[in-house]
Amino acid sequence: MKLNDEHTLLSRFCGNDEYRPSFWNPFYDEHLEVVCATDAHCLIFGDKELFVNEYPPLEKPIGLYNVIPVEEHTNRTISLTKLQEFFDKVPYTKKHECPECGGTLKVHTDYEAKTGGSFYIEIECPVCDGTGEVIGDEQKDQRYMLRIEHLCFAYKLIYVLAKTMEELKVETIKVLALRDLKLYVELLPGLKALFMSKCKEEELFKGADRFNPDLVIQYKFD
Repeated sequence: MKLNDEHTLLSRFCGNDEYRPSFWNPFYDEHLEVVCATDAHCLIFGDKELFVNEYPPLEKPIGLYNVIPVEEHTNRTISLTKLQEFFDKVPYTKKHECPECGGTLKVHTDYEAKTGGSFYIEIECPVCDGTGEVIGDEQKDQRYMLRIEHLCFAYKLIYVLAKTMEELKVETIKVLALRDLKLYVELLPGLKALFMSKCKEEELFKGADRFNPDLVIQYKFD
């Protein structure tokens, strides 16, 4: 079986970070023998037999085998219907997560040393002035997170997961692991995905605005 429209599927997981050009396009992982796409926050990978096109390996392998958690023996599943219920509950707002820093309050910039040479340093985001938010057109409040058990996941990652399930025409997917700040799922036989959480449940109550517990909706397993 070959995947339909693999370009759209893989592109949704690719990154656009100027400091991580190796993540701009899908690639082949020679150690795991799978085709991959990642932006360092979410990852999709599958058996090469699922893909029509061939993808080159990275010049410098990133060790994906160290990222993927051990599969757990669990009957937990995630349904597209429940993900849609999450989106339905998220209100509209003109406040949005800063597109420059992604709500982290900091960005990286090149720095020219007086002694010669250059490197990049972390500074307060100049777009949102270190608030993590900007004002724009009214749309769904992407500051919201979905809490799955003890981990909280950013709106945009849950959106990626939901759109991927829609494209694959699957209503329910199996949870392979929910640990080490990661949600690991099986989308189809031979096709899996990994999503990094934004924070743990206990971090919601430490006073940080970007981990506001009022902006969290709980996912309930059946």
